[in-house]
Amino acid sequence: MKKTYAAVLVFLMIVTACVPVSFAGTESQAPAVTDWQVSTGHGGEVRNGTDDQFIIMTVSFDQDILIADEKKAYDELSVMLNNSILITSEEAWTNGEDWPVHGSLKKGPDGKSVVFDLHYGYAPYASRLTIAPKDRITQITGTDGRGVEWKNVDLYVPNGVTFTTLSQTVGSSDEARPASVTTKVTAPPDSTRMMIHVLFLRNGEAVGGTDSYGSNLTTHFHDYLTLTAAGYADLFKGWFTNAFGKDYDIWINGDEITVTAKAAADGEVLDLRVFAWPQDRDMQTDKHSLDEAVKTASSLDPSAYTVASYTLMKDQLHRAESVMASVCYSQDEVDQAAEALRERIGKLEERNEWNDDSAFPFHDIAMERWSRGAVVYAFNRGFFKGTSEDSFSPELAMNRAMLVTVLYRMDGEMQTDADMPFTDVPEGAYYYDAVKWASSNSIVNGMTPDSFWPETDLTREQMATILYRYSNYKGLDVTASIPLDGYQDAGRIGEYALTPMKWAAAEKLITGISEVELSPLTGATREQVATILMRYSQKYPLNS
Repeated sequence: MKKTYAAVLVFLMIVTACVPVSFAGTESQAPAVTDWQVSTGHGGEVRNGTDDQFIIMTVSFDQDILIADEKKAYDELSVMLNNSILITSEEAWTNGEDWPVHGSLKKGPDGKSVVFDLHYGYAPYASRLTIAPKDRITQITGTDGRGVEWKNVDLYVPNGVTFTTLSQTVGSSDEARPASVTTKVTAPPDSTRMMIHVLFLRNGEAVGGTDSYGSNLTTHFHDYLTLTAAGYADLFKGWFTNAFGKDYDIWINGDEITVTAKAAADGEVLDLRVFAWPQDRDMQTDKHSLDEAVKTASSLDPSAYTVASYTLMKDQLHRAESVMASVCYSQDEVDQAAEALRERIGKLEERNEWNDDSAFPFHDIAMERWSRGAVVYAFNRGFFKGTSEDSFSPELAMNRAMLVTVLYRMDGEMQTDADMPFTDVPEGAYYYDAVKWASSNSIVNGMTPDSFWPETDLTREQMATILYRYSNYKGLDVTASIPLDGYQDAGRIGEYALTPMKWAAAEKLITGISEVELSPLTGATREQVATILMRYSQKYPLNS
């Protein structure tokens, strides 16, 4: 019989594919239960829409154990599914007529565990599993013959369907940014029909409270052996909308679910989870480290840091607080939340003259955008202005006139009495004085003797050449050079730009777009040039 251990229990399974549960230790010398792990599977011939459903349950102890007689040991325990299906060591047809109900146990390969193999016949409506002694356990002992100290098993069994949180956007009323969460659904390839209980959390708490199962959304899938992650996600939209559609929107993209609040609320954090702990207790996690990180983050003075770095830290703080407030997260998830917050605290940037973004006006440079630091720096230093009062247009292609204008500002907008040699640079254009200055100082040449082509997109080799000539004009050492033979497209570099490109690569002002591609004829965006000029001005601070 084929067994698929990552596969599914039927019709109601509600925890993730493997659920560890930890208990407090004991001073007794008798073996004591330390944790359990559970997974499910199904296999064999399909009869009347179902096949052989089984549970693999491992109960671990804190020391080696002995099992005198496996069948007698099993019979000393009461193994129940849904408080109605007794799973005995003898085959019985107590849950449908297609597959028998029966169970067995054996010692685990580590010598410290008992492994249960439980078969339960037809797909049940719920899958609450309990394992408790009928009286006294005599067949499972320590190596000294002392009977084990049993901890009753009481949990919901997994079905293999899991949710993985891909991203969480923290709500902000100031930025009119609603909270959202994107979750990826994973389902085994041969899932059976099921009822999956889901938790929709807001700041760690179930929205609207929980039902008798411990969840706040029950999703019902009726087709046997056909469940796919994308299929489940598509059905999930209707279930979710019926329950929470008044305040939240939902979008489906294949096997990904995105939920967004209809209104922006400060500090709101959303999450979607398959119900993942027995309904009569929480995860019993140690949150001391997370609590310390939260207290550290909460005590920081926002005025000491850049707005962007503090905002990103504060968002991470809200995520951590949502985990702190919840009983739904595992120890690994609690530890990850603490580490993520500590990492974000470590990335805080102390505010100074050039990175101060408290008055940064551009709404199209988000807090988390990769180029924000460089654009803030370039704006504060006066290198760049916006394309409008509140827009920087970071992805707009940089043209020749823009770069010359930036360098002109970097040099203090020095005036010149030289004539304008280019007929396509009209007097009154914002770049007129800059082009005249750059031409008179041999920083730029025309594309023809009398044409500059000011609004033509700037190529990477042109940018390197103009920066090289500007550095020469400033009296800087431009002798640095590295060979470019490792780039497959080095032969495309114009002869006029070869030395400048070698210099720019050596100074790490311009790098390859890959290990083998330099792309000399590709254009550059405004945010890319801002980043290069920040590096340049930090390398040559006296000339910026």
